[in-house]
Amino acid sequence: MTVLQTERLTLRWLCADDAPFILDLLNDPSWLRFVGDKGVRTLQDARDYIEKGPVAMVRDHGIGLHMTELTDGRVPIGICGLIKRDSLPDVDLGFALLPTYRGRGYAFEAAQATLRYGIHERGLRRIVAITSLDNDRSIKLLEKLGFVFERTIQVAGGEDLRLFAYQASSIWPDGPLRRCPTGVRPTSVQSGLMSNALPSVTVQQVMTPHPVTAALDTPVPDAIELMEQVGCRHLPVVAGGELVGVVSKKAVSCECAQHRQVGEVMSSDVPTAKPGDAIEQAAATMALSKVDCLPVLEGGQLVGIITTYDVLDLLCRRARQTPRPV
Repeated sequence: MTVLQTERLTLRWLCADDAPFILDLLNDPSWLRFVGDKGVRTLQDARDYIEKGPVAMVRDHGIGLHMTELTDGRVPIGICGLIKRDSLPDVDLGFALLPTYRGRGYAFEAAQATLRYGIHERGLRRIVAITSLDNDRSIKLLEKLGFVFERTIQVAGGEDLRLFAYQASSIWPDGPLRRCPTGVRPTSVQSGLMSNALPSVTVQQVMTPHPVTAALDTPVPDAIELMEQVGCRHLPVVAGGELVGVVSKKAVSCECAQHRQVGEVMSSDVPTAKPGDAIEQAAATMALSKVDCLPVLEGGQLVGIITTYDVLDLLCRRARQTPRPV
């Protein structure tokens, strides 16, 4: 059963047929190092793991790990989901990918969708995550999602783990996420910050169309000059006609960056929006991802960019239009 869909991924409940994949994943060296040896050595072991772990958790708590697949071809690449452990008072976020699919933004995409699901569908206001002390890749991803390190905890067996927590922002609506064909991109999300007494506004109505872009090999000084000429603080980075990242004025202003190229200092795996997305959803995405802009894509092509300034400007204009209560 499909639970969530993102731009590139489909997340569904695990089942016994996924045993061959689980056997490979649970014996991957990174899993053994950072998660632990679950003693899964055969297909039957994998089936038992699925039945006694993820399937039982869904049955008991209504949440669990999802098989994460590429929507194109339904190729399994990893698992991601919400977990309720006996050792933790809060629900926590878990994710793992096979080596071939790391470094492509899939983990962030799946984890972000799962985080939204926990907030909107499950009504969670606090979600935690645990990592090994030296799992730098997972730590970096959690921080990008907006998780904050709280403390080091000790679990059964004496292993020290880092505990991170995400507290839902007030920008998120109290109601459930409205489903649409793409799964995690609602066409309208009502928020106290955006008056529903006024007409709905889409990203296309607010974004800057056809923004100036940089290339991977653009020298940083040239990027700075572009920003000053255009009067912007972010440049989408394009390679081969596709968006590959965003470079910010903060990133290029560091003295150590002056002799480097944009591709070396940009942020990759950035969240994006679509022209038809509700402005509320774009604002929520920026808040959740802690970014100041969203490149706008249509059919995989860059068609615009929206920034926090655009959202704040809209809020000010709406505040002036909203009738005062009598």
